[in-house]
Amino acid sequence: MTASEKAIANGVVTIEEVPEVGLAVVTIPELEPSRRGHRFAGEFFEGVHPMALNNSTDCLRLLIVHGRRYPFVDRYETWVQFRSRLTLRRVDMRPLAARLSEDETGSATWTASAPGSLTPTLRVVEDSSLAPDVVRAMVVSHLRIAPAAWDPYADGS
Repeated sequence: MTASEKAIANGVVTIEEVPEVGLAVVTIPELEPSRRGHRFAGEFFEGVHPMALNNSTDCLRLLIVHGRRYPFVDRYETWVQFRSRLTLRRVDMRPLAARLSEDETGSATWTASAPGSLTPTLRVVEDSSLAPDVVRAMVVSHLRIAPAAWDPYADGS
């Protein structure tokens, strides 16, 4: 966690917020080592320690750009009835995973977990052939237009 905090503080790892969709785009230089951290019981996160990110942005959606790897995650706070502020509802990223997979020119495949997962993710299984700006634009566009798919405040949730 300390190494991740230092990388953010020193500007090695940058965070750009896209407030209209509640997204923080975290960019790690391609040759920068991955800093692994965990969330909850056994769920590991590659790139930057998640607690360092959570302490560095109020955005609850994170897109990590590290070389040709692009994990996206909805933070845990989007799964609960967050009371200190309103949060954007989760969207289903599985349709985007299918579109990204179709756009790949190599053998990379994208996967996404269900929006009701504790911390749903979208990720590419191996290095993507897609450029970072293409992936970012597709993620932002999907977050703008996709309907809400998980609402912790809905009846029966």
